[in-house]
Amino acid sequence: MSEFSSSNKFTSQITEFGINPSKIHRNLPVEKLVEISVQKNEGMVTSTGSLSVKTGKFTGRSPDDRFIVFDDLTHDKVHWAKVNKQIPTETFEKLSQKNEKIC
Repeated sequence: MSEFSSSNKFTSQITEFGINPSKIHRNLPVEKLVEISVQKNEGMVTSTGSLSVKTGKFTGRSPDDRFIVFDDLTHDKVHWAKVNKQIPTETFEKLSQKNEKIC
């Protein structure tokens, strides 16, 4: 289990995106995540032992937020449509590099 204070490198990087946490929990075991969720009244443990949470109107996945790299491997194998949106390789590489700097 890892907990970070507000002074570590990761925290200082995410503040650039307007996220200002007082504490970050990272790579916690499932049991600890469930415990924290229940303690914060963000969920409850069901009779079968799984965590149940109410997500309000934000349920399921968002297909509008999914992009597939358009390259030699995918250009003729993917049905390009509204839910299978293209992203150029160059754009993916830039986003990937930004992500690596943060993580």
